[in-house]
Amino acid sequence: MGPGYEWLKTDPRTIDLAARCKSENVNLVHDALEGWVMSQDSVEEAERKLDETGIPCSRVKSIEELATTDSHIGAREMRIPMLQPFLGPVMMYGSPLKFSETLPPSGDTPLSWESTIGKSSRRYWDIQKRRSTHFIRKTLFIRARKWRNYRRN
Repeated sequence: MGPGYEWLKTDPRTIDLAARCKSENVNLVHDALEGWVMSQDSVEEAERKLDETGIPCSRVKSIEELATTDSHIGAREMRIPMLQPFLGPVMMYGSPLKFSETLPPSGDTPLSWESTIGKSSRRYWDIQKRRSTHFIRKTLFIRARKWRNYRRN
């Protein structure tokens, strides 16, 4: 870690993993590491230096950064552009679980019943017909009720 931190190599509280993991030594190690990271120009610089020396590390990323720019999430196809019928283009989050025969999602986002029955099935069109019929009946019922209330007043 550089000058000022050589004592970590010889101090009996930090000399090996078992000593560093003892409950009474955890705060000491955490404080030393936090002080070193804060002395760097940026968190990215500290991450780069640790990575170059073979120490696995990663900084904690914000939800916004993960959702929009993280290269790992993009490579795993967990950020998928889709066309939502009512909203237009939206970003959907794909599953982190990938199986050998699972096809990647494409096209429009499915509505609740489309995901199980598909648009080409007869059942899909029956549901569409029932929805539109229900909408028309509901609209006519509301208008009739308003008309009755209007005529009474």
